Amino acid sequence: MKRRYSGFYIGERPVDMNVSLSAWTNLKTRLTAGYSETIQTTWIKLVAQAENKLTPVDPNTRLLTYLATLVFSYTGMHAYKLFLDLLKADSKLSEEFLLNAMRRPETAKALSTIAEIRRDHESRGSNYFKYARLIGPQFFMPLQTKQCPDFVYLEVCLLKKFPTFNENQDPGSIVGLDRIATQQRMFLSRFADAIYAASQKNQATSSNEYGDL
Repeated sequence: MKRRYSGFYIGERPVDMNVSLSAWTNLKTRLTAGYSETIQTTWIKLVAQAENKLTPVDPNTRLLTYLATLVFSYTGMHAYKLFLDLLKADSKLSEEFLLNAMRRPETAKALSTIAEIRRDHESRGSNYFKYARLIGPQFFMPLQTKQCPDFVYLEVCLLKKFPTFNENQDPGSIVGLDRIATQQRMFLSRFADAIYAASQKNQATSSNEYGDL
């Protein structure tokens, strides 16, 4: 925080600025390990409300993002974070296209949960859902990697088509994906190729057409 002070606020850093990391480390541990539901709920309400009220140009927005949003948002929702990355990767990868083209029996639950989030939370400007799994594992469970390994593998294979994604990212190295059989990995890779090709032709093709891959 001391090193990055000038990135958040205008002017020189206060000489007597003394930041104790012990309290922050304690809070992080309690939030992620489920030590106190009261702490988790209170913290989430405060951060979510601050996110809604602060403007993008407010220096406190950057500080909040650095200390809280980047650290805790979408905890246990790796599949949704990757979905957002796909939407940013290429304008041709629209939400409607992805929800349709990526659908298969093994991806259906995750995609239905994503559609629910987009419809019931994102569209209303609510950001509380981003921290839901800090409160309890029952929220958005289908988006946890171990619940949808095939879907996460497919997402990473598709993301690797774009230069903005880390070229060295191996989908097989992600925790929870090691149980996917080699034959299924090969299929998902070809499936990603077909989805990418369809997106570049601007065709919102149903995944049913890829059944013989």
